[in-house]
Amino acid sequence: MFEDVCYKKSFLTEVVARIDFVSPVAALEKNIPAKAIKKIGLYFPIAEPIESISQHIELGVDGGVKQKEVRGKQWNFFGKQREKQLTIESSAIFVRYTKYRRFEDLKAEFQESIGTIDQAEPGIIAQRFGLRYVNQFEFDDLTISSIGKYFDESIIGSLPFNLYAANITRNFHVVELKFDDIDVRFQFGFPNSDYPAIMRRPMFVIDIDAYAQIIHPISESIQYIESAHERIQELFEKSITESLRSKMNGRK
Repeated sequence: MFEDVCYKKSFLTEVVARIDFVSPVAALEKNIPAKAIKKIGLYFPIAEPIESISQHIELGVDGGVKQKEVRGKQWNFFGKQREKQLTIESSAIFVRYTKYRRFEDLKAEFQESIGTIDQAEPGIIAQRFGLRYVNQFEFDDLTISSIGKYFDESIIGSLPFNLYAANITRNFHVVELKFDDIDVRFQFGFPNSDYPAIMRRPMFVIDIDAYAQIIHPISESIQYIESAHERIQELFEKSITESLRSKMNGRK
């Protein structure tokens, strides 16, 4: 339905695709094969691995608590302008884009990265796949009183406490939805970066996280990205008005 939607101006600040593993992969705590790093470098040429430290808490049979420090590596790869990042660690692999162009690019680059790690360490099992888009709308004529001009009535409703607009410190909402294998966490509203002070700079956020919590080999993870993206795009388009579309297309 929305395959051809493409705006000249985007308010996206972050796009993340992530796979969490069922259990840590010990080999990834120590090393990634040079062949894999070379393939990843085609899309993420800047490599910056860092040492990571995590705390594991274990309960003993006697009821005592033992805390164990686990050291490993987090493998970070960046685009030429650091506009994107691929991170591989023992328990997850994810990509993060702060300058986003096309879904097709994200899908291709993440799929190639997953395939590279699957070849290096066959048999990794995922417990969750997630795709998240964070939009932050902030422009001169966006105010609490004008919100209905840009965002659909279905999400803003009558905007509770509109009579107290000058006193609002936060107006943020969470809705959770389920579509077959895809769950969606839809967050929207005015989070207020100055909280708990009264909101002075209205910024409206639409943050949509679509995910599948299904055990599967990571080689099959990419199958969920299309349906996750479809749900995100559908919800986003139904949340905005023609006035906002015109603004995003460079029209007043």
